[in-house]
Amino acid sequence: MDILVTRRLTLRPPLEVDGDALFEALSNTNITRNLGTPPFPYLREHADEWVDKNRDGKNGCVYTIHRERLIGSVSVHNASIDGEAPVLGYWLDEPCWGKGYMTEATRAVIARAFRHYNTATIRSYAQVGNIGSLKVMDNLGFERSGKGSAFNAVRNEEVPIVHTTLQRSTFEQMFGSLETNEAA
Repeated sequence: MDILVTRRLTLRPPLEVDGDALFEALSNTNITRNLGTPPFPYLREHADEWVDKNRDGKNGCVYTIHRERLIGSVSVHNASIDGEAPVLGYWLDEPCWGKGYMTEATRAVIARAFRHYNTATIRSYAQVGNIGSLKVMDNLGFERSGKGSAFNAVRNEEVPIVHTTLQRSTFEQMFGSLETNEAA
């Protein structure tokens, strides 16, 4: 898997040295209350398992985000179970919210994922009240495509979500051709 470098960030595959930072960040319920996939409570061994599962690049385009330290993660996973478009997911450490880091990181990974999967569409979703996440999607050209619900382990309940989709053509109109790496 590639190392991606943006104006302010470095994105790379997860490594064993990331375990402590992952554990610390994902122990913060202000982060995980907006995520559907991490177990709760989040234990140190969960961080190690996630790194082991994702470090070789076989599980999709999975990157940790770094700015002097690990500050988050962004991934696009192939939805091979149902044949639908790949799915974008991400989280950012709370002290880094509101600085544009996630839009910057996600843009680079989406460009990589469109090329990697050779797909015309990438899907995502966010909890209805997660304004920051929905703003990231808006900034990248995602369009609302429906509503639903997903289980949230921190809240121990189903929560309402907004489904979104991003077309490769929309992304290229906004950021440039993926064939020339302008969009990355």
